[in-house]
Amino acid sequence: MGDLERPRSERPGERAAKPQRPADQTFDARAELNTLRRQVRDQAYQEGHQAGFEAGQEQGYSQGLEQGRRDGEQQAREQAAAALAPLAELAGQFQNAVQTLDRQIADDLVDLALAVGKQLAGEALAAKPEQVLSLVRELLQQEPQLGAHPRLWLHPDDLALVEEHLAMELTAAGWQARVDPDLQRGGCRVTGDAGERDASRAGRWDMLLAKLRRQPRESET
Repeated sequence: MGDLERPRSERPGERAAKPQRPADQTFDARAELNTLRRQVRDQAYQEGHQAGFEAGQEQGYSQGLEQGRRDGEQQAREQAAAALAPLAELAGQFQNAVQTLDRQIADDLVDLALAVGKQLAGEALAAKPEQVLSLVRELLQQEPQLGAHPRLWLHPDDLALVEEHLAMELTAAGWQARVDPDLQRGGCRVTGDAGERDASRAGRWDMLLAKLRRQPRESET
């Protein structure tokens, strides 16, 4: 009866749960704290990884857009340069053609002006043949360095006119008047042992023509 009356908690094979000691409670708290720390760390790592991935993706997208913009602008510039190159060459050719045309027009205008001037000069000379006297006086004043034996060559009709009005001046300068039937009226030539001075109408027109045609080209440079 003694064994039967033993309290249930004291029956053989059964032991009452021992109360948890303070050391065990401290261990459980540390374990829970470590677990919590791992969870927080893992969560922070995942969030950081996701944030870094999104940031990198956004940065790469922005860099890709910028690179694409630069590549597009470069390609557009190259295409524009390739398209404009023939136009630039054509513009240069057009400019050269215009300059050539300008020179041609200028030369034609000079020829026309000289032709008109020559016609007017011929008419004026026919109306006033004594113009040759002014030409001879100008040559005498210039005293061209022609050496010894200077000779003045004139058209036959002009020779008579010069001898009539300028005989004294010719004698003082030591010039001798001679006839040159190939000369036109209004012109003359002066020759000497050291050279010649062409003051014929044809020679003077040629010099004037060369001077007028040279001036536009000098102005271009």
